[in-house]
Amino acid sequence: MIVPYPAGGGVDVMGRLIGAKLSIALGQQVVIENRGGAGGMIGTRDAARAAPDGYTVVMLLTGLSLGSNTGYDLNKDFAPIGVVASTPIIVDAHPSLPAKSLADVIALAKKEPGKLSAGTPPAPTINYFAAQLFNLLAGTEITVVTYKGTGPLTTDLLGNHVPLGFNTIPASISNIAAGHYAPCFAIAPTVTIGGKAATVSYAGFVADSIGGLYQINAVVPATVTSGSAVPVVVTVGTANSQSGVTMVVQ
Repeated sequence: MIVPYPAGGGVDVMGRLIGAKLSIALGQQVVIENRGGAGGMIGTRDAARAAPDGYTVVMLLTGLSLGSNTGYDLNKDFAPIGVVASTPIIVDAHPSLPAKSLADVIALAKKEPGKLSAGTPPAPTINYFAAQLFNLLAGTEITVVTYKGTGPLTTDLLGNHVPLGFNTIPASISNIAAGHYAPCFAIAPTVTIGGKAATVSYAGFVADSIGGLYQINAVVPATVTSGSAVPVVVTVGTANSQSGVTMVVQ
């Protein structure tokens, strides 16, 4: 399974959870390969060039269909298996930032335009577009600093090299629970983390990152002969949130 983002980020977490469940269901090890860079486009391009034999799948996020000269065509090079996760984009803040709400963040940003910075993975990730759209809607000039993925972004957030981060819940939840980020602002109508509701969204602004599992070049055979392919249904999730993922294994 190709994960087109660095290890330690939200997509990596999702990929490893899915890979572990698939390994059990398929009776063979699913190897996770992190190929980060260019907002996921490098790993996605590598996946598009893989042999269409059913042995390579890729985790893709909303936004990877955007941009020109990507080196792949999502409609032609991949076949969707299923949606595996959806997570709101949240704004993580280092405890040293003197802000207790999004209104405080906006006030700080407007007081000294361009001085406040926020980290995101690069375009074409939803995190990046969420940061830019937030600037547009709030009338701020927060400087957007791009990282290879949410993993490197998390490292700099913890080290206070960047005071804000437009991040995903999987990449943030352990640090939120440990109190390393304070506060956490949701860019979604309702988000509950650790039993506590995050601050409500700004002006109805909602940003969600949706992750899906894809196979290469529509490898599902039109005619399945006995012994050549076995359909396997894998369910990943909890009683409250399940995703059915179906893939063909030769």
